[in-house]
Amino acid sequence: MLRTAVVPDPTAIAVAHDVVRPYRWLPEVAYWPTDALSAALLPVPLRNAFGFRFGTSQRMFYRAAIVAIRALRLLLPEWLTVVPQARRFEKAMSERREAA
Repeated sequence: MLRTAVVPDPTAIAVAHDVVRPYRWLPEVAYWPTDALSAALLPVPLRNAFGFRFGTSQRMFYRAAIVAIRALRLLLPEWLTVVPQARRFEKAMSERREAA
Protein backbone atom coordinates (compact mmCIF):
# COMPACT_ATOMS: atom_id res chain seq x y z
CA MET A 1 0.00 0.00 0.00
CA LEU A 2 2.73 2.46 0.94
CA ARG A 3 5.59 2.69 -1.54
CA THR A 4 7.98 4.31 0.89
CA ALA A 5 8.37 4.15 4.63
CA VAL A 6 6.41 6.75 6.55
CA VAL A 7 8.13 7.86 9.71
CA PRO A 8 6.09 10.43 11.65
CA ASP A 9 8.13 13.10 13.37
CA PRO A 10 7.13 14.61 16.75
CA THR A 11 5.09 17.33 15.01
CA ALA A 12 3.08 14.76 13.03
CA ILE A 13 2.45 12.76 16.19
CA ALA A 14 1.27 15.88 18.05
CA VAL A 15 -1.05 16.87 15.19
CA ALA A 16 -2.45 13.33 14.98
CA HIS A 17 -3.10 13.37 18.72
CA ASP A 18 -4.98 16.67 18.42
CA VAL A 19 -7.03 15.35 15.49
CA VAL A 20 -7.98 12.09 17.20
CA ARG A 21 -8.55 13.77 20.60
CA PRO A 22 -9.79 17.29 19.81
CA TYR A 23 -11.24 18.06 23.27
CA ARG A 24 -8.63 18.04 25.99
CA TRP A 25 -11.27 18.31 28.72
CA LEU A 26 -12.68 14.87 27.90
CA PRO A 27 -11.09 11.98 29.78
CA GLU A 28 -8.85 9.67 27.74
CA VAL A 29 -11.24 6.75 28.21
CA ALA A 30 -13.89 8.64 26.19
CA TYR A 31 -11.64 8.39 23.15
CA TRP A 32 -11.11 4.65 23.43
CA PRO A 33 -13.65 3.78 20.67
CA THR A 34 -12.12 6.19 18.16
CA ASP A 35 -8.64 4.99 19.08
CA ALA A 36 -9.70 1.39 18.47
CA LEU A 37 -11.23 2.23 15.08
CA SER A 38 -8.24 4.36 14.08
CA ALA A 39 -5.84 1.60 15.05
CA ALA A 40 -7.78 -0.90 12.97
CA LEU A 41 -7.63 1.30 9.88
CA LEU A 42 -3.94 2.22 10.05
CA PRO A 43 -1.14 0.08 8.61
CA VAL A 44 0.89 -1.61 11.34
CA PRO A 45 3.99 0.63 11.01
CA LEU A 46 1.90 3.80 11.37
CA ARG A 47 -0.18 2.30 14.17
CA ASN A 48 3.00 1.59 16.10
CA ALA A 49 4.55 4.97 15.29
CA PHE A 50 1.49 6.84 16.55
CA GLY A 51 1.24 4.65 19.64
CA PHE A 52 -2.17 3.12 18.99
CA ARG A 53 -2.85 -0.15 20.78
CA PHE A 54 -4.56 -2.91 18.81
CA GLY A 55 -4.98 -5.73 21.25
CA THR A 56 -7.82 -8.17 21.73
CA SER A 57 -10.29 -5.64 23.14
CA GLN A 58 -9.68 -3.18 20.28
CA ARG A 59 -10.00 -5.98 17.71
CA MET A 60 -13.26 -7.18 19.23
CA PHE A 61 -14.66 -3.64 19.28
CA TYR A 62 -13.70 -3.15 15.64
CA ARG A 63 -15.35 -6.44 14.68
CA ALA A 64 -18.50 -5.51 16.62
CA ALA A 65 -18.61 -2.14 14.84
CA ILE A 66 -18.37 -3.86 11.45
CA VAL A 67 -21.13 -6.33 12.34
CA ALA A 68 -23.36 -3.52 13.63
CA ILE A 69 -22.80 -1.39 10.52
CA ARG A 70 -23.64 -4.31 8.24
CA ALA A 71 -26.82 -5.02 10.21
CA LEU A 72 -27.85 -1.37 10.22
CA ARG A 73 -27.24 -1.17 6.49
CA LEU A 74 -29.99 -3.75 5.99
CA LEU A 75 -32.40 -2.07 8.42
CA LEU A 76 -32.01 1.61 7.58
CA PRO A 77 -33.80 3.28 4.65
CA GLU A 78 -31.98 3.49 1.32
CA TRP A 79 -31.87 7.31 1.33
CA LEU A 80 -29.70 7.12 4.43
CA THR A 81 -27.39 4.29 3.39
CA VAL A 82 -26.81 4.83 -0.32
CA VAL A 83 -24.61 7.62 -1.62
CA PRO A 84 -25.99 8.47 -5.10
CA GLN A 85 -22.67 9.76 -6.43
CA ALA A 86 -20.93 6.53 -5.47
CA ARG A 87 -23.61 4.42 -7.16
CA ARG A 88 -23.35 6.52 -10.35
CA PHE A 89 -19.58 6.09 -10.34
CA GLU A 90 -19.87 2.32 -9.82
CA LYS A 91 -22.37 2.09 -12.67
CA ALA A 92 -20.14 4.13 -15.00
CA MET A 93 -17.12 1.98 -14.13
CA SER A 94 -18.98 -1.28 -14.73
CA GLU A 95 -20.24 0.01 -18.10
CA ARG A 96 -16.69 1.02 -19.02
CA ARG A 97 -15.37 -2.44 -18.10
CA GLU A 98 -18.09 -4.15 -20.13
CA ALA A 99 -17.29 -1.98 -23.17
CA ALA A 100 -13.56 -2.76 -22.98
